[in-house]
Amino acid sequence: MEYSESQITYKLKIIMLGDSSVGKTSMSQMIENPDQEYISVDSTVGFEYISKVYECDGDLVQVHLWDTAGQDKYGSLSDQYFKRAAGAFIIFDISSKKSFESCKGWHSQLKEAGENSVEVVLIGNKVDLEDEREVTFKEAQEFAKEHSFSYIETSVMMNKNIMEAFQLLINRLIASLKKLEKNTISSSSQQYMSPGPQRREYSSSIVLRKKAELLDSRNRGMKSSNCKC
Repeated sequence: MEYSESQITYKLKIIMLGDSSVGKTSMSQMIENPDQEYISVDSTVGFEYISKVYECDGDLVQVHLWDTAGQDKYGSLSDQYFKRAAGAFIIFDISSKKSFESCKGWHSQLKEAGENSVEVVLIGNKVDLEDEREVTFKEAQEFAKEHSFSYIETSVMMNKNIMEAFQLLINRLIASLKKLEKNTISSSSQQYMSPGPQRREYSSSIVLRKKAELLDSRNRGMKSSNCKC
């Protein structure tokens, strides 16, 4: 179904981070087509993204989900990959201790190159390999708690918790953005006391770029505008 620009309430860019072969590309394909069966795919070369519109509590949310290779030569991702990202999945393979230890590096790069206050969900993928587990649930959960992430375990092979992980991040983002939107409108209402068009324009349904830009807009006393994620 096609939607017009005016129908979209939020545009969100979400990026996937993690080592090669942890399941990022298979996961993104399953998010795009939830009913498809698991298909093994090759590692992504460079960047690619899918764009899809979802309904969330009456709001239409357009998500751009970005995927990259995660191989060593792509370890230092360009700023373009992180630019305007509102949320991120950091993914590891529960049967690979090395991929879990790499999560610290991916998080560090996200903090250095990403936007302020990016919402993160940590994903332990491949729970179908439980007998080969090298990372305990408790260990991953403690890492997530330390950095204020949500944590969930998934299996692309079994189609387990993929959409639940996606919905978890979307819910965190929408709740955070609506809270910020409410605070921003309240703040600007004090600045623009006139009941004329200026105030109505500011208080109308806002398409939020991301939290950092909206805060910057408020600090400069400017009205927010439609984003280009």
